Amino acid sequence: MRISEIMSKDVETVGPTCTVDEAADLMRQNHIRHLVITRDGDVLGVVSDRDVRSPRLFGERLTDVMSDPAITIRPNDTVRTAANRMNRRRVGSLPVVERGRLVGIVTVTDLLRVLSRG
Repeated sequence: MRISEIMSKDVETVGPTCTVDEAADLMRQNHIRHLVITRDGDVLGVVSDRDVRSPRLFGERLTDVMSDPAITIRPNDTVRTAANRMNRRRVGSLPVVERGRLVGIVTVTDLLRVLSRG
């Protein structure tokens, strides 16, 4: 099975000037656990809900707390490749990039959904 079959195409993104508290609010409002930081369509990094949880970081820029560089995957890569990459790098999501552009995101939840279907 390919990543393009399970990825979410609606990806919440923010710019590099976004602050931790702004990101936390956005994530809470949209009920999401990962945000992709982009500039001019290029993926700079990723933050998870854990990265933005600490009030002591409020006011800090996301670029100070994001996973950098972002660990990405391509739409035609396999689900197994994604699982191995996430496990090896200890990340909960992978931005999906095609020809240098963000086209989706795949998360651990997406992988578990595939496994539960059999």
